[in-house]
Amino acid sequence: MIFSFDAFVTAALFDSAGRAAFALGDGTVRLETDGGYVTVEAHGGPMGGAVLSAVVHPSGHGLVTGGDDGRVVWSRIDNGEVLATVLAEVKGKWIEHVAASPASGLIAFTAGREAHVRDTADSAFSRIFMHDKTVSGLAFDPKGRRLATAAYGGAQLWWAKIAEQKPQILKWAGSHIAVAFSPDGKTIYAQAGDVGQVKIFAIDIKTSKVTPLTGDGHVIAFEVAPKGLIYTADSLKGPAQLFSLPAKGGKPTQLTTIAADALKGVAWGEPEQFSFKGWNDETVHGFVIKPANFDPARKYPVAFLIHGGPQGSFNNSWSYRWNPQIYANAGYAVVMVDVTGTT
Repeated sequence: MIFSFDAFVTAALFDSAGRAAFALGDGTVRLETDGGYVTVEAHGGPMGGAVLSAVVHPSGHGLVTGGDDGRVVWSRIDNGEVLATVLAEVKGKWIEHVAASPASGLIAFTAGREAHVRDTADSAFSRIFMHDKTVSGLAFDPKGRRLATAAYGGAQLWWAKIAEQKPQILKWAGSHIAVAFSPDGKTIYAQAGDVGQVKIFAIDIKTSKVTPLTGDGHVIAFEVAPKGLIYTADSLKGPAQLFSLPAKGGKPTQLTTIAADALKGVAWGEPEQFSFKGWNDETVHGFVIKPANFDPARKYPVAFLIHGGPQGSFNNSWSYRWNPQIYANAGYAVVMVDVTGTT
């Protein structure tokens, strides 16, 4: 079955009964029914916002969504009635990440530098865990007792129901984007930047040892599977593909060949990463992409690309908007530098 909506889909999930549920950029949730779907005005309406995050409710029934209106909403169909219940609201904040635990019945969400926890069995229960940086990901362990959060500079582990506590800090440099637990709860997987690359790292909770599981390239998203990881990744040499990876690392297996026919015969420029000492003796990083069909005996014009910022970076990633391979294919040598002060 194919569903067609009039807004961008921000999340697509299946509930415990195998019914599809979609969160949309217009603030609505669409729930599959026998005859098609119903629309829930979760964060929508005439002046509605967007759904930024979504997860299946701990009961397996309906979706819990976070919006740019600061609300966390449970959308569902109950005895034929379409319902939308506001579970929490943090005024003036975006709810960019939500997580849920079927094991404990807990729901967690982020609001800037805060990670919030709610209990579906106790509407009065509330915990707020403060961070120094914006929380960019969170996940419950398999038993739903501990909560992992990701932020710039590492991950933190919290006991989800304890009010006053100091978290276990798993610290290492980089911008951390997402976090998840292994099925046995002994390892945390994190998606994080690493000098122009975005990789998946495994962090041993007991020893705090950090091990990169993927190599050069740009991991876009990942999911934990029973026997390993499934992830999407792209690079300066090609668009996003789907890969599988053993839980302890190793050689990934490419599962898709998207756009292979469209890109057949295209001449690529070869990217290389470089660094040099800049202002105040700080290390500056960048990429150079050789012209397609590069001949070292020839001279080539240079396309020097500049990104906005300061929160921006040139990565080993694919772009459908600003792609340096366009210049390389046209015979330019491309230089891209992360100037001092950018991320």
